[in-house]
Parts: sequence; structure tokens; C-alpha cells
Amino acid sequence: MGSRNYDYSTTAIGLGADSKWTTRSQRFILEINGGLGRNINPEDFQKDFMFRAGLSIGFRF
Repeated sequence: MGSRNYDYSTTAIGLGADSKWTTRSQRFILEINGGLGRNINPEDFQKDFMFRAGLSIGFRF
């Protein structure tokens, strides 16, 4: 079994969206976000897509 090289960096261009909800008192916050992008370099990864997603839960004092 060969070794794998994890030493690389890449750049992607894409789109993202999010939505945020608050309670009436604005003390609790829920935010959901996501995005999809396509690699633009290096050449070995240009056909790959990247996905990101997140969930944030917050409380204001």
C-alpha cells in the first residue's frame, strides 16, 4: 500500500446561501448555511467540487 501526499492547497469559486432565525425575544438564534464550489487549481483537482455546510446555535445575554 503506497503512501498518500496530503500536502497541497487549492482554490475554489462557488455560491453559498444561509438563513437565520431568532425567537421573538431575539435571545436564541439558529443559523444554517451551505455552499458549493468548483476547484480552479491545481490542474489535478479542477474537475472536483467542494461542498461546505454549517449549523450555528447562539444565545444572547
